[in-house]
Amino acid sequence: MIICPLHKPIKCDDGTCKESSTLCAIDTECAYGLKRCPDGSCALTTCGTPITCAKDAPYKCFDSTCKTNPLDCPEVPSCTEKAPILCPDGSCVSQRVSCKGFEKCDASKPVRCPDM
Repeated sequence: MIICPLHKPIKCDDGTCKESSTLCAIDTECAYGLKRCPDGSCALTTCGTPITCAKDAPYKCFDSTCKTNPLDCPEVPSCTEKAPILCPDGSCVSQRVSCKGFEKCDASKPVRCPDM
């Protein structure tokens, strides 16, 4: 789960953090036939494997780094009106389907570490 900073406590549908829910981007759903993955990307069938943080750094930041204190997370980028949706990799796009998701981990190694 992504941690929002105290000055932007609202987590929007696209994973961005804002001061108010009225500032969240609209129409951030996946296209018809695609499903929303936990990392915020869209997939046709199988979602990729999300980052798993260790006990010694349990807070997952927007950039998929893990921290011991959520206040140590980097500032979440601000997206523009032309590209209002923040992707898991920190890029901004106009349509969620343009976000690149994580690849699925092999069953023999099912946990994705922060170094990806």
